[in-house]
Amino acid sequence: MTPASGIVFPFLRETPHLLGELKAFEADLHEKRLNNLALSNELRAPITGSPDWIALRNKELIPLIYYANHMNVSDSARFIIAPHGHPGADIRLYYSGETENLQMTTAYADWRFLDANVPTKHGGHLHRRETEILNREGIVGWGPLTESNGKLSQERRMVSTVERDPAHFNGLVQALVNKFKKKCEPECTLLVLAVGYFEGGTREWFERLACSAVSTARKQVSQPNWIKRICILDQGFCIDSG
Repeated sequence: MTPASGIVFPFLRETPHLLGELKAFEADLHEKRLNNLALSNELRAPITGSPDWIALRNKELIPLIYYANHMNVSDSARFIIAPHGHPGADIRLYYSGETENLQMTTAYADWRFLDANVPTKHGGHLHRRETEILNREGIVGWGPLTESNGKLSQERRMVSTVERDPAHFNGLVQALVNKFKKKCEPECTLLVLAVGYFEGGTREWFERLACSAVSTARKQVSQPNWIKRICILDQGFCIDSG
């Protein structure tokens, strides 16, 4: 039994929930993490036996909270999580007398460099490996990954903007292109959770990066009709690219 297995997760799919209830759950979970390193590690990188709700929380409910905060949505607003594998909206958000269909995806900085001795993997895979390093060693670098004798490591040094910007840009483009290829019900807001981008720079930097990534993705793959707008967000920023 893992630490997270003992936590009661009340947010069932296909059932209305209050946004305020979700925020209260997160506040309580935050306090538990502060006092339980194993739980904190598990929430970052689920292990064998971890409950399924961790992935739902990380990939759908966290961006929902960020979006609601940026949009000043009332805690009395309700939301419904779609059935697992549902081809339509991931979450329906009800507020101000309207319904907003939300589709979620996640972008990670894509730290792939020609001189790095690491297999070519997508940003999500590399982020998972980064969290494993953090859980194992209590510290993680910020930049290119290297692999030696089967052990992945990351340099602990300042990363230049020349290295940083392409990694963050490529991660966003990759996430957008992958989502553009999907089919969904009409009229969804696409939320792109940019994991770790908040530490990368200013709002102005994030906005330029986000808008440029959307423009590049649209040139590679036509934006489908079901996406009515795109919001790229993290803990600190939310860029509405239209």
